[in-house]
Amino acid sequence: MMDEAIEYIKRPNWQKVMDDRPLIFVLWPENFKKQLEVAAGKEKMTATKFTDYIRMRVKAAGLKNPYIVGSLSPSRSFKYAATLKKDGYDAFKDYAGGYGGTVAERDKAPTYAAATEVLIKTWEDEFLNRGLAFIPPCTSMQYPWPRALDDKTGKPKDRWYHYQWPKKGDLSARIKAALDFVAAHPEACEAQVISMYSWNECSEGGGLIPTMGEPPEYRPDTSWLDEVVGALEKWNRPGI
Repeated sequence: MMDEAIEYIKRPNWQKVMDDRPLIFVLWPENFKKQLEVAAGKEKMTATKFTDYIRMRVKAAGLKNPYIVGSLSPSRSFKYAATLKKDGYDAFKDYAGGYGGTVAERDKAPTYAAATEVLIKTWEDEFLNRGLAFIPPCTSMQYPWPRALDDKTGKPKDRWYHYQWPKKGDLSARIKAALDFVAAHPEACEAQVISMYSWNECSEGGGLIPTMGEPPEYRPDTSWLDEVVGALEKWNRPGI
């Protein structure tokens, strides 16, 4: 697996942070930890040796010391910050991080704008001062109604954890708030990036991918993606 990963990491478009350090997310690090502790042969190792091994392989490929981030799913990764630090990770992050919703009937949950306020407040209250840097999990949406079928009955659920779809301008406002937060906390957010659970997880409530549009033209609808692009283009570091 690491051989294949290295080939991707060596590509020029791989994300770098902090003076060209390759950014590496380890998804579900606790699972790796449990599996490697009972693995056979050379693959048997502790979590610390695992992160050391990643660093060794990346640097052996001629790249700088990687910035390794433990990414726990789906949220509340801050509870594991101390363990991840002990295991050699540079930072922690949520895989998704859909804060701000409630269990409610369809479209009766909080608005997208209200959920953004809760998201930022959660970073301030729970992510800061954990003794380990973090990457803010700026999930794009939390609207998983395509999955709203009861596993036992097969019938639609009448309640689901969610917040509503963004109205025009809500998504760009979230991007700006997230980037402002990172700029305001250069030590806790030392990598100076955010992560966004966003692309093709449509049935889980995270999606920016263009939809096929309305008949008969079926012109792709890129409005959400366009809004993110616009927010990134317009953002300036506060005070500049």
